[in-house]
Amino acid sequence: MENTHSPSMAQSDGSLIKKELEVIQELASQGNYREFWDVSLTIDELFMTTEALPEKEFDRLWSQYSKICKDVEQKEEARRAVARCNVGKFEREIEGLRHNYGVPDAESPISKYRYGAFWARAGAIHKMFDSMPLLGEDRETLWSSYSSVCDAVREVHKEAQEESGKHRQLIESIIRGAQSSADASTTREDLISVREVMRQALSLLKETLMLKEDGDHCWSYWRDVNEKMGLKHQGIQRDAYDEAKREADKYVSDTTQDNPYEILQGIKDVQKNLANLYLSREQRDELRRMLNDAWDRAQARIGELREGRREQRERWVKLQEERKERHEDWQQRMAVNLERWDGDIKTAEEEISQLEQGIHGLEEEVAQATKAEYASVLERMITGKRREIAKIKDRIADLQRRIEDVRSNLERVTEPEPTTANLEG
Repeated sequence: MENTHSPSMAQSDGSLIKKELEVIQELASQGNYREFWDVSLTIDELFMTTEALPEKEFDRLWSQYSKICKDVEQKEEARRAVARCNVGKFEREIEGLRHNYGVPDAESPISKYRYGAFWARAGAIHKMFDSMPLLGEDRETLWSSYSSVCDAVREVHKEAQEESGKHRQLIESIIRGAQSSADASTTREDLISVREVMRQALSLLKETLMLKEDGDHCWSYWRDVNEKMGLKHQGIQRDAYDEAKREADKYVSDTTQDNPYEILQGIKDVQKNLANLYLSREQRDELRRMLNDAWDRAQARIGELREGRREQRERWVKLQEERKERHEDWQQRMAVNLERWDGDIKTAEEEISQLEQGIHGLEEEVAQATKAEYASVLERMITGKRREIAKIKDRIADLQRRIEDVRSNLERVTEPEPTTANLEG
């Protein structure tokens, strides 16, 4: 039949069919077969209704279209074959999911299933539904079977989560109480009480069934608080060490200017107090080493002081001997002086006696004198003798003072031996 349509109409129909063929080729390459067949209906209608295409162009386009459809049909058949094979794989996976993750004779929903492994496997099967081809009716059947297994385990898992959550809250409350007590603790006894509570929490952790996430949380919380308790423990020991060291430093410093006996007593007091302090072995050994060194230095200082006192006593004894010799020499000289001074006093007293006798004689002559001039001469003589007597008495008084001073010095008690105090001063 002769084509009576214009060339422009033929070109328009040909372009439209070519565009649709490009669309289904793209859909075929994407594996979007449902939309592919929807578009193919439009192409069929185009082939049926077009009359403007030349017969040769029509045949060429129809041949191209038929080849694309045949290729898709072959791919779909192959896909259906793969989908039929996949049904068996899904059935085995779902059956394994149903039977391989339960725990026989489990008394608690927490231990009824290995939930972590179950949901990991269930997630893998879920991905299989997205990645592996299945026929529509097979997909619905398999998905229903898969969902029923997951729903049953999900219900038990919910009970397990509730029971595990109660256990978690109980253990958390115990650990939280221990943490609060640890924060407020200031002594070794406080920490001992807290550690007892932490041991109770640890026993519950070991004995109580919980889901993995709850168990991991409680274990992590317990370790964190236990670590903080260790730091608190170190802080209390550090404070005790600092306090003990401040006391020890009073006696550990240079002891040459301090009383070594007081230092020894102070060291004894610090060592006694160490027994009541909460210290680590290293801290206690360090303080003991410091105090032992200070003790040795104080003992050495005492030895030096004793040696110094011995030397000082030796010097004192020698000085006393020298003093004694000088004193004895002085005594001998004073004895000679006293004897001489006594003789001088007696001589002076005899002179006074003679002068007094002479005065008495002169007074008698004055009484008998007839001439005033003679009597005046006699009076002057009496006055002269009385002046001599006064001078002699002054000399006697001076000698007596000397004698009294010497005798007073002779009666003095000798100096006492030095004591420890004046030897150290």
